[in-house]
Amino acid sequence: MLFIALISVFALFFNVERLDIGNVTIVNIETYVYALGIIICIAVVGLPKLWLRSVYLPIGVNLVAYLALKLVMIHERPLFGGIYTYLTITESSSLVLIAWLSYQLISPLLQFEETVKTYTYDIVATKIPDPQKSKKIIRTEITRSRRY
Repeated sequence: MLFIALISVFALFFNVERLDIGNVTIVNIETYVYALGIIICIAVVGLPKLWLRSVYLPIGVNLVAYLALKLVMIHERPLFGGIYTYLTITESSSLVLIAWLSYQLISPLLQFEETVKTYTYDIVATKIPDPQKSKKIIRTEITRSRRY
């Protein structure tokens, strides 16, 4: 379900510019915003170190990168004012939603992985005795074998 939601958000994100009224382009998302959306999704899904962190870390890094790029590219389009305020809100909320859904997609997989590790470790731990106990058992068996 989360995968379908993420795909739907990406579909809307990449096609929101087509929702124009007449010939007037109302929504014009910058190219680097698309790149940030793809990068954050790949980073959250592909970097296991981010799985153990809070969802707010990728969201915060994403928003800081967005604002930094926005300030560098400010000569093309202002951050706030008129329609640009709504574009800034649309771009940033889309990036936050992509980061959050990507993290939510990985969260059950992380829980599954931890469960498998726990059960596997419990099975292996019960079969392999403690090294100190093993030394005593080995010495006893060597002594017994020498006697017989």
